Formats: sequence, structure tokens, C-alpha cells
Amino acid sequence: MFHHALNAAKPLTRVSRASPRYVRALSQSTTWRAATAFRMPAMSPTMTEGGITRWVKQEGDSFVPGDVILEIETDKAQMEVEAQEEGVLAKILVPANEGKVAVNAPIAVLAEEGDDLSNLEMPDLSGEESGASTAKANQESAARPAETAPTPDPKSAASIQKANLDLPLSPAVGHLLELYELKPAQIGQASGPKGRLLKGDVLRYLATQNITKPPSKQAPTPVTSGKSSDPARSSTAAGSPAKSSTPAASHGAPYTDIPLSNMRRIIASRLTESKATVPHSYIKQDLTMDKLLQLRQHLKATSDVRVSVNDFIIRAAALALRDTPEANVRFNPDASTNEVATQQPTVDISVAVATPAGLITPIIKHADQKGIATISAEMKALAERARLNKLKPDEYQGGTFSISNLGMFGVNDFTAVINPPQACILAVGGTRQVASPAAQAKVTDDTLDYLISGKATAPAPAVPAAPIESGTSTTPTPIVASSTPVDLIDILAGKAPLPSPALPASADLSVKNLMTVSLSIDERAVDAVSATKFLQRLKYYVDQPERMLL
Repeated sequence: MFHHALNAAKPLTRVSRASPRYVRALSQSTTWRAATAFRMPAMSPTMTEGGITRWVKQEGDSFVPGDVILEIETDKAQMEVEAQEEGVLAKILVPANEGKVAVNAPIAVLAEEGDDLSNLEMPDLSGEESGASTAKANQESAARPAETAPTPDPKSAASIQKANLDLPLSPAVGHLLELYELKPAQIGQASGPKGRLLKGDVLRYLATQNITKPPSKQAPTPVTSGKSSDPARSSTAAGSPAKSSTPAASHGAPYTDIPLSNMRRIIASRLTESKATVPHSYIKQDLTMDKLLQLRQHLKATSDVRVSVNDFIIRAAALALRDTPEANVRFNPDASTNEVATQQPTVDISVAVATPAGLITPIIKHADQKGIATISAEMKALAERARLNKLKPDEYQGGTFSISNLGMFGVNDFTAVINPPQACILAVGGTRQVASPAAQAKVTDDTLDYLISGKATAPAPAVPAAPIESGTSTTPTPIVASSTPVDLIDILAGKAPLPSPALPASADLSVKNLMTVSLSIDERAVDAVSATKFLQRLKYYVDQPERMLL
């Protein structure tokens, strides 16, 4: 017989399959018992709770080494739990998709093959409810809202202490408090470890206060006239219950509550913390993309190498960070180190990828040491595993710099929120075409020189010496100067019009492909000068993409 124990848990092991997946294995117990509690495993060092997305094995199912028992969702990925020994899933304590469960909380009971499950001696699970988000307790409480609260077993005086309001409440406790409209401070006494408030403490309080039913919640009666209310008239006659023609939320349109996924909840918490604690500054830069787009098309046509614009941006950002290491930092607000900005020895780029469950940032490690083709291949593989929730923790945890690209959605310009402890994130917009006149006549200066010099004819404006960079024509349009003699006295007297040099005969335009990027920086770790240096190097590599191939 075996059970999962945090201290005895083995590290993630690769399962040899057509599609590689990473799982946490059930570890063998040092003792053999008729029934053993199976606890929520810690899938990563930072995991404190998780959700059960699917029980692959059902109650009564046998399993052998290598069988997947269940799937668990962490804050960023979905992972499988495998068995290393044979056994039987005797009882499921926490059903799938029924909320979050604290690490080390019991979620199932395991038995040995051949055990009589109907007469199985269940393990002692007392005192562990506060750590588990068991849907069964919530459902039973919701199904009997009007029943008399049962009187819990008396607790010894030694086990009762003042409630510690700083400790988190279990979902069962929170449900009871909300149902009976109570606050934790009203309960006062707690019997859980370190003053943790348990469900039994709430039930004991309800019994001592003779509270048998939750308070009724009625919709307020709408006022239909400006006259004073008469209780005799407003109340319903005996035996004739009032009929409600409108729903409780008649003042607003109907809506649907969408529960947050574990990933979405973690993202919301981290971004809120970032905006509240990190002093953001934003610096923007326009990048000329013409040569980069030409190189991309050339690689596709001659070498059948298909890379995206984002792959070039990742490579350019990695090289720019290598050239400006003061921007490749993480800020550590640790009191023991007096808050330091730690310059990172490697350039690891976190790239935002949209998944059905939310946003995740897989990492291209040592990006400055990899070519564009390698970056492109790794990015495709990471993005595919991210959409399937099959990333390993070390593939999305860490990173020294982040990139978020919304250009493919038609977004030209935006700013992104920093992902602490990183100090920078680059928001990449889409490529757009910007047109400008290929030749601009210097009317004011030339006319002024003409008037002062008193020449008989107006001078011809300057003609561009170099061909147009990206226009419709590479031949400058000739400028024809006026040959009509004009006297300065007549002009000043208003008898003759002010001469002006002729404009180009055709409106030639120079069209460039531009991309706007916005760098968000943590002012505690990266100043504006360092950020500007980084953007200058980024522009250097994008404007001359052949240098990224060296």
C-alpha cells in the first residue's frame, strides 16, 4: 500500500509516450495500512493550493504503476499524478472542478488490491478540514440552509483559544459565515491549530446563540407613489401571500457570473500587486521594419525558413539586453538585502502566449546565444504545450525580461504591466505603413532669399539628391522655376503677387513600415537612461537585421 507524502514525494519524471507529459508520481509509503489518506501534492515549490480538474480513476478502480490517477491544475499549468505501486482508489473526498484545495489536504482514500471496500477501516481525517476545499461540505451546507444547526461535540477547554483572524478561512467556514451573515470576529473562539477558525467553531456559536435559520433575504418593495406609506394598506392581507411580478434584480439587466479559473485568479492577483507596488514608467520607440520584412521574405523564398516577426523581435531584444546589461535585472524587495536590483547573468526572455485558460509566459532561455531559426522552433513548441496546459514549471517560472505582442490583433500601440520580480516588459504593436512627401520645397526660405537679394527670377527649390527610400518612384521630379521678372516695389505695394517656387509635378510619396514598441520599466531598478539605451540598441538591430545573423 502507498500514499502521497510531501516529504517523500519524488521529483517530476518524464513519461515515455508519443506525446511527452510531465507528472508527479505517487510515492510509496513506509507503512502499510488498510486505508491511507491521499493528499494534495505540491507540484511546484511555490504552490500553496490547486484544483482537481479530472479524476482519471473512479472509486473502486484499480491501478498499477504508471497509471494516471488524476489531473491537477496549478496556477500556470495542468499536470498529471501517476501511481508507482498498485492499489485501489477507495473513496474520492474532493470531486473534480469543485474549487481549490490546500496543499497537503486529504483528497482521496487509497486501499490495497483485494480489500473489502464496504468494510474498509477509514483513516483518521479529523482536524484536517480547514486545509481542504471540499465541495461535499459546501453542498451539504447549501442543501440544508434552514435546518437546525447541529450541536458539535464539546471541545476541551485546552483546545479552545482566541481566533486568529489573520489566518485564511476554509471554504466551508466562509460559506457558513456568509450564509448566516456573520463575521469571523463575532465567533471569537477557535479550536483549530494556531487559532484557526474551523467549521465546528461556527456551528458551536450558532448553537449557543440559538440561531437555527439563516436570515431571510427579501427584495425591497418598490415605491410606486409619492404618498406616505400606510402599514395597513401596504401589508398583504392574511392568507393572501404577496406575488412578485419582477425578479429580485429588477433594477438591472440579467447577468451571468463566470467563475475565475485558478490561472486567471493568480494573474489578477499578481497584476494587482504589480500596479500597486511597482512604480511604472513608459518609454516608446518607432522601429523601421522595411529591411526586416525584406529579410524575412528572402529567407522564406530562398531557404524555406519560416520565422515570424515576433521571432526577430525576441532575437533583437536579447541582443539589446546583452549590450545593455543594466536593463537585464530583477528587483528583489528583501529587507535583509536592503532592496537590491540583481543583474542577471543570462538573458531569458519570457514571451506572453494566450491560452484558453489565460495568459502564460513560456521562456526562451539564453536567447542571446540562439539563432532566429532556433528561437522560432522553440517558441512554436512552447506555445503549443502552453495551449495544452502541459508546460513544466521551469518552462514558465523565472525569466529576466518579458515581451507581449498584440500586433497580430491589429493593435498599433499599448503598454504592458511588469511581471515582478522582472524590471522590464516590452509591449510590441503591429506594423503599419506611414507615408510622407518624397520632396518638400523650401518655399519660405527661398522666397525670403529672393526678396532680399532682389534677383529677377525666383530660385528653384532644392531637389532630393538621393533616390526615394520606399516610394513609387526612384527618379526625383524636376522643379520648374518661375522666369517672370517681378519688381520688389510692386510686390510690397500689392500690385504683384508674391512669387513661390513650383511644387513637384506629381505627388511622389515615401512609404515606410513602422512598428511602435513601448518599454515599461520598474523605476526602482531601471532608470530612463538605461531604458533609452536598450531601445536604441533594439532599433539598431531591427533597422539593420543582417547584424542579428552574425
